[in-house]
Amino acid sequence: MATGDLTTLAKFKAWAGVTANSDDALIADAVTAVSEAVKSYISRDILQASYVETRNGHGGPVMISRQNPITAVASLSVDGSDIPFATGYKFDNRRVYMLNGRVFTRDVQNVVITYTAGYATVPTDIQQALHEWLSIIYKERERVGYSSKTLGGESVAFDIKEMPKRVTLYLEPWIRVVPTR
Repeated sequence: MATGDLTTLAKFKAWAGVTANSDDALIADAVTAVSEAVKSYISRDILQASYVETRNGHGGPVMISRQNPITAVASLSVDGSDIPFATGYKFDNRRVYMLNGRVFTRDVQNVVITYTAGYATVPTDIQQALHEWLSIIYKERERVGYSSKTLGGESVAFDIKEMPKRVTLYLEPWIRVVPTR
């Protein structure tokens, strides 16, 4: 499993009912590729990681993080001054709130937030989306490049889409909406 993969070879094989080991390298590469495609589609990371954001202060008391859910804030500084936790700020799963009349002073690149965000395990609907998409890729690997095929007088047309509609339905609730501030 590559770092950042949203499922494992074993989980996919169990879900898809694949028992042979002959395609393990192919499937492992597909797991990594589809994991990256999903993260790109939803414009965010899912697995827990540490982040350092340098942001523009906007003059208000609330700042929305780029990654979520926030699980810890290691440090916050505004205009080069460290802000103490509990008396200076608090946070929830998406936002950092200044306390006691403080604000994120309006300036350029003057706010630095170091925090941890993400999930310890991949949520089930994201994993389901990966498994379904991987299953399609795995089953259709023999016909890459074909839009239809005729055998014995019978024609079959193939659906050629980047991401199946059902997969997008699983992923749409996870798409990151860009914060306005």
